[in-house]
Amino acid sequence: MRFAVASLALALSLRALAAPVERDTSTTPINAATISSYSPYASFAAAAYCSGTANWSCTACKRIPGFVTCATGGDGNGIPFCRLSRLKPLCSSIT
Repeated sequence: MRFAVASLALALSLRALAAPVERDTSTTPINAATISSYSPYASFAAAAYCSGTANWSCTACKRIPGFVTCATGGDGNGIPFCRLSRLKPLCSSIT
């Protein structure tokens, strides 16, 4: 009898856990100013996949004016390609 009661209690509790939950599927509009504020970050992300990152010459790289590459390194095999850069207007204290 105890086993039957315990089994029933377990079955009912598991059913309660599987109950459907309402999801909020509404969307919130974003204005153009908010979208454009993310543009530099999108350009940085796109530039990470450029083959000309050492000399900052690809299309995505040119979308970021004032970006200065200080040093590059890596061989693409044992040592990943890397770049130390700065954005002049935002980081003028770095030399």
